[in-house]
Amino acid sequence: MHRKGLTLVEMLVALALTIFLMAILSEAFVTGLKAFRRLKAVGDMDQQLRTVSNILRRDLQADHFEGGRRLSTYQINARRSDGLYDPPEPGYISDGLYDRPELGYFFIAEGHSNGLTSVLEGTDSVGRPSWRDTADPNPAANNPGDRLAFTVRLSGNRPENFFFGAVPLRRVVNDPLNPTHLPLDNWGYPPSRFDQISNGVYSSQWAEIAYFIEPDLRPDGSVRIAYDETTNTALPLFKLYRVQLLLAPDAATLPLFQDPRSFQRTLEPPEPYAAWDDGSLITEIEDAVRWQNYYAGNVGQRTEYRHDVSATPEQQPNSRWRYRYNSPADVQFPQKRFFFNPQNWAARRIARAGVDLLAVNVLSWDIKVYDPQAFTAGPGGPFRPEFVDFGQNPLQPPPGWTRNPASQFLNNLSYTFDTLGNRSDPVFGDLRQRQSSIKQSPRAIQIRIRLWDEKTRQTREITIIQDL
Repeated sequence: MHRKGLTLVEMLVALALTIFLMAILSEAFVTGLKAFRRLKAVGDMDQQLRTVSNILRRDLQADHFEGGRRLSTYQINARRSDGLYDPPEPGYISDGLYDRPELGYFFIAEGHSNGLTSVLEGTDSVGRPSWRDTADPNPAANNPGDRLAFTVRLSGNRPENFFFGAVPLRRVVNDPLNPTHLPLDNWGYPPSRFDQISNGVYSSQWAEIAYFIEPDLRPDGSVRIAYDETTNTALPLFKLYRVQLLLAPDAATLPLFQDPRSFQRTLEPPEPYAAWDDGSLITEIEDAVRWQNYYAGNVGQRTEYRHDVSATPEQQPNSRWRYRYNSPADVQFPQKRFFFNPQNWAARRIARAGVDLLAVNVLSWDIKVYDPQAFTAGPGGPFRPEFVDFGQNPLQPPPGWTRNPASQFLNNLSYTFDTLGNRSDPVFGDLRQRQSSIKQSPRAIQIRIRLWDEKTRQTREITIIQDL
């Protein structure tokens, strides 16, 4: 007998096979989504790390001092003579100054918790150690993490060879042919020759650069945590910031062809104090609270108030704060720099309007310097080099080697390096009276940045090594 349909058993079998195939395809789709999510997370973290790496390398490869001299060539505690250590060769007269930069600075600070600068998490397949920074988001711990700050001097005669930053809008009210102080946003000193007249933007080939981390906070003020179920560990997350503040030159020489007696005329430096123009009156900027408005420019004032120029606050007799523009020579004094000490953290939070956020979900931001004599096989050598923290504790030497007790980097319990200078100031003291705990400047720097993805519980790390 010929049937024109399916039996119930056949339909159930077909339905079961269809459901089975759909379950397989659904599982494959879910697995594919998870793989795509992981790959996208890795791609996003790699993109962040590439961006940070490019910016860091560009800043570190640039000149930091006058004349293009490299950091590694300075002997910070050696007096200048014939290029050798004191005492100079017989018959040579030394100027008595230290072998330190005349303009600019380079500063490294190692964050630590009771002397612990890094945590050794293990080694990879070839035995290379994996370190994590010990930054603590709790302000009471006094460990804001590693900090890096230095000056950058660009060279060239194209707009891309200049830094540009905001200054209050100003009118040029002085005669530029007369020796006088001119507005910083002026008609173009040679060191800022791409600056346009009173457009609220200043240009300079000198800038003060700072890198630092701050806790990544939730809306309720709590610190975001990276939790790993497999190891049952919870670590705080941070944000990586970069500050770029322009430096004003001390003086400038302008061409003056209208004067038949000379083709050059030296003008006085630009105005030393920050000021702004409300359209009718030019007044010097003063804040009731230090740094309240200078960098942010959005606390009860017009947006033109904001500055991207480094400055030193000076308290006036009326207890208000006035801001003097910094030059490449001024920032050799640590007290005149953007983030001199932790008390300026509140100012940095206010200054978010002028701060670049480079990376989020930062699990570790670790800075080490190259130590050519970190490990030794015995008294007098031989020595084995390694990238280390200042005062690093603990440090695991390879088999057959011991920690070198004479290492100037490992035994630097000030946890800082600073190029200082040869200048003196009636308020901030004489830099020649300050000795660095590190005689030889670092030859290279290593920076490790590790990011965390909360959804996929993955991390990515990049290591940047740059000679100095």
